[in-house]
Amino acid sequence: MSLFKKDKCTGKKSNAAGKVESMLKDRIQELYPLLTPHIDEIFLSNTKRPKGQRPQLECIKVDVGTTGAAGEEKQLPKHNFYVMHDPLTKESFPLFYEVPEPRHERTLSRTKANNKDVWAKDLVVPHLALVHRFPECFHRLRCDRGAIRFVLSGAPMMAPGLTSKGGRLPDEGNEGEDAKYGREELQQGDVVVIEAEGKEHACMVGVLSRSTGDIKKTGKDAALDNTYHYLGDGLWNLDYN
Repeated sequence: MSLFKKDKCTGKKSNAAGKVESMLKDRIQELYPLLTPHIDEIFLSNTKRPKGQRPQLECIKVDVGTTGAAGEEKQLPKHNFYVMHDPLTKESFPLFYEVPEPRHERTLSRTKANNKDVWAKDLVVPHLALVHRFPECFHRLRCDRGAIRFVLSGAPMMAPGLTSKGGRLPDEGNEGEDAKYGREELQQGDVVVIEAEGKEHACMVGVLSRSTGDIKKTGKDAALDNTYHYLGDGLWNLDYN
């Protein structure tokens, strides 16, 4: 199940330092190079404003609750969720959330001294509201109609929903309307957006738990790890204004 359970996400908001904003911009452009032309628009820095009216990057420490059996619960680590606040309109725009735990070997380094996993660089995953603004800037997959109700209930994205006739994965033969799903295999640890057959907007975003080649080969088990975000979950419903 997703970490961002329905109606269970809360968090305290604070202003992010300029250094954090700069590092976040660099990381976003590294992970999602197609967003580079839109960076100023995303961070509301495309117009000059007097002091006091300048947009502010804010960080919400999202509490996703606990895990484990009753009496043995363990607090899950908080996730940094970044929003951009516009003091003129008094609105905040959701951007990205960080995945703070080690997930895959290519995103971490192991120290021999204590044999612990240490982040080389945190992953930043786009909020679905941002995905809906710039859908062409992310790796995209598609689930079939039958998987939609399970996705919207918070269930994991299972391989059969992607490998069926209505699903789409990267494939050398993708042309025409299917060209947007790419031709090159995606790897474990890549961030992907899940679109739905017959629907306009994406319904899920998350991190691949294995390659698309393996998903296609086995046709079973979950395709994403449990840090995924879906329409209607706690992160989507979080009050960030």
